[in-house]
This record gives sequence, C-alpha cells and structure tokens, in this order.
Amino acid sequence: MFLTRVNIICLLLIIEICAHAQVGIINSGSAIRVKTQNDLNSKKNVVAQVIVDQNVLDLDGNVLIEMGTAVEVEVERRKAKVRGKGGKVELHFLSTTAVDGQLINLTDEYKIKGDDRDIVETLFCIGCFVMPGPNLLFLLIPGKNAEIPENTVINVRVASKYKIKVEGADMAVNIGVDHYKDQTLRGGDPLKGLNVTKAKEMKIGKYYSLVIGIDTYKGEWESLNNAVNDANAINDLLTEKYKLDHSITLLNEDATRANIIKKLEWLVANVEKDDNVFIYYSGHGEFKNELNKGYWVPVDASSKSTSEFISNNDLQTFLGGIKSKHTLLVSDACFSGDVFRGHTVSVPFEESERYFNLVHNLASRQAITSGGIEPVMDGGQDGHSVFAYYLLKSLKENTSKFFDASQLYADIKIPVINNSNQSPKFQSIKNTGDEGGQFIFILKE
Repeated sequence: MFLTRVNIICLLLIIEICAHAQVGIINSGSAIRVKTQNDLNSKKNVVAQVIVDQNVLDLDGNVLIEMGTAVEVEVERRKAKVRGKGGKVELHFLSTTAVDGQLINLTDEYKIKGDDRDIVETLFCIGCFVMPGPNLLFLLIPGKNAEIPENTVINVRVASKYKIKVEGADMAVNIGVDHYKDQTLRGGDPLKGLNVTKAKEMKIGKYYSLVIGIDTYKGEWESLNNAVNDANAINDLLTEKYKLDHSITLLNEDATRANIIKKLEWLVANVEKDDNVFIYYSGHGEFKNELNKGYWVPVDASSKSTSEFISNNDLQTFLGGIKSKHTLLVSDACFSGDVFRGHTVSVPFEESERYFNLVHNLASRQAITSGGIEPVMDGGQDGHSVFAYYLLKSLKENTSKFFDASQLYADIKIPVINNSNQSPKFQSIKNTGDEGGQFIFILKE
C-alpha cells in the first residue's frame, strides 16, 4: 500500500512539472532589446521600422519572442524651428508579438533632441536697410534637427505579465507520464532524470561600496548643490538597511583624480570572486565630441582639459579588473550614458527564488545612469537631484529580502522622465565580464 501511494505522488509531480513547461512567463517590467532598421529624423516623415534584436528566453531557455519580430512604434516629430529651437524625435513603443501569436504590450519611449542655438546672430554689413551706412543685420537661426540612426539599439519594457505557450511542450507532458507510469520508486530523488533546470544555491560574498560626491569645484567648473548630500544619503541608506561589509566615501576635496584611481585600484586588489561591488558617482561629467568619449570630472580639475579627467574607458578597465561576482555602477552626472558602448543579454525578471539564485550565480557588470549622452539636472526634491531622489525612494521603500538592479531601474525610470528632461539608462557594460546576472541588494536580518 505504501509503494502504491509513492507511485501516485510521483506521477502527479511529473505531470505538474511538465505541464508548467507548456508556458513561459514574461513578467511586467522585463527588458526586451530592439533595434531600428532605418534612419529617423525630425525633418523627414518616415515610418519607423523596428525589430526585436535578440531572442527573449524564459529560465528554461525556451524562446518566447523571436529575434527579428516586428515592433509596433509611434513616431512623434518636431522640426527644428527658426527661433533657435532644435528638432525632436520620440519613439513610443507599443507592442510586439510572442511565438504563440499573443500581442505583447510595451511601455517605453525613446527621445532624441537636436541642439538649440542662440536665437539671434549678427552680421556687420553696409547698406543693408533703408538707412545708408553701416548696419547690423539680425538673422534668426534654426536649431539642429534630431536624428536616430539606423541600427540604434534600445532596451524597452513589457507592460504586464504574459504566459506564452511554448511549441512542443504538450508532447513533453505525454512522454513524461508514459515513461513513469507503473514505476515504483524505493528511494532517491524523484526528479532525477528529468530535464528540470535547477539554479545553484546562492553563495553570498562580501559587499563593498565606493561612494563619490563632489560639490565644490573650482576654475572653469561651477559648484553643484546636491552631489555631496546625495552621496551621503546613499551611503547612509546602504549602511543602515542593506548588507554592506566595507564602505569607502570620497567627498569634495577628497575626491581628487589620484584618490579616485587609488580606491579603484584598491578594489581591484582586494575584492574576491564571490564579492559584490556598488560604485556611486555624483558630480560633473563631460563629453568630448571630437574624441567621442565621456569623462568624470574630479574635484581637482580646474580646466576643460582631458588630462585632468577620468575617462569612461578607464572606468571600464577598472570594472573589468575588479574580480567581483557583481559590480553595479550608478552615475548621476552629465553624459554618463557614454559608459555603455555596447549591449549584452540579461535574464528576464521573475519574482521567484529560482530567478534570484540564477542571476546571482551569473556574473554582472552593469550601470544605471541618470541620462544618456546629455546634460542632467542638479536640482530636484528635498535637497537631492531628481535622479537621486527617486533612487533613494526606491531603496527606502523596498521590503523584499532580495532586490536586484533591474527592479531598482524599473522603479526610477518613469518618475525621473516625468519630472525632468533626462532619461535614465540601465545596461550591461560591454567587455567587462558580464554574463547576464544582476547585482542584488540584500536586506539586513
């Protein structure tokens, strides 16, 4: 009688596992990478052609949305105006299609704005008007048109949760039931031999933080108002609420170029393979168009010479050299989005222990930035920049034991866009050792 009962339990378990394999889950907020297939600008009225740029997979490796699937997009344009206003192109992502034909609603937008110009330029001329003699000719100059080039890659978010039927999954149910029918198990693992992916147990190492904030600039750089306050608040919150074993802060006069590099070198020398590193920078950033490169501006930089800066290429080198399991860079500075320079694949978010085990065991090198290659705001709410305000709000209000970087970004993106002229970015950093995992904030016991 006992053996018969074991048979029944195993049969039901196998049916449940295989039946779950019929559907893959795409959760609300999951990222999908898309790519533009044609040039779009604010001057010409051209239909946007956008496709999914990589297969969207579930945790078992089943394809839920195929690479090359069309994405429905609305385009909003504004031509450059003669009163010095730059043009604008906005892409509003509406939907794409899953492998089972379901329409997957999307919730993101992508904006590019052309540069404004001075409204009036003057030209010295003779006899330009009715009055003879020298006159000043006043010209109204249009701003620059905006452009989104072909092959621009953008990460967009899924609007709600979807269950996607995976082709061939019904066959797996029949095979599983037939194979295990009438078998008697006398011991061992009842799942042994089944094709069930198991995430490894979490091996949690130490947590390190490097927090940098600079207000008191000199020379050609104007002082900021909120950077140090933002840095202190971030450091205090991490120390009080989340697992943190070693914290480093560099504020104002301590945040020299030499000191920042020394602390990065210290992390390279001391962090081990199971450890986690959080780096936060709030201060000036600079982008040199002629070099196509972005920079951090340390406190001792007094000119606009790159010899006094720390380049994003240098940061990528250090991030690649830090031997952590996970490194998350959060940068609240102008032109901070230049640090990405490429795209990698990550695991779609799922609210489950299995998801957190999986993304913790895959290495990550990611960045959340307050904007792309654009200026960002210093002023905001409650003595913080807009970006820092919502970053702090999300980390303060979180009540989950595990809270990863993708969840943090999902919390802050829309509020920052709606309350500023900047668009935060979240992405893996190319060529630094990222494997698609996620940095996880862990609440203190």
